[in-house]
Amino acid sequence: MENRIIPIDSTLAHTMKLIMLSMTQYDYAFIDYSWSSLVYDLHPDMQKGKKGKLTCVGIIERAAEKSGYDGGEGFLKDEEERISIRFLADLLPPITLPLLSPEAIYRKLKPMKRLPRIKNIAGDSIHDDF
Repeated sequence: MENRIIPIDSTLAHTMKLIMLSMTQYDYAFIDYSWSSLVYDLHPDMQKGKKGKLTCVGIIERAAEKSGYDGGEGFLKDEEERISIRFLADLLPPITLPLLSPEAIYRKLKPMKRLPRIKNIAGDSIHDDF
């Protein structure tokens, strides 16, 4: 897999670096990839240090949040970091599945590619610029 780089503002990068360097009390979160680990340990709050451990993407997102990026939401809004699934008409508590990942941040921040203009048979554009 290729390395994917998304440039960010140098002031944001410096602020995030200082925040990350100040997080010395946290350990690295090792994930065992069991079902409980995927649901619990990879929950976005856990990845961002709720129980004193961080993942590689968790420290980046937490630093972005603490730096005030996007009003404190970080690179991903809270609702983009997880999805809750309800079973049996709310008789059971919902299962929260994590979406916070390097891929999610990359896809959110990568520059959008414009679609080529589509023309109808007469050669007229069939969509407006937006």
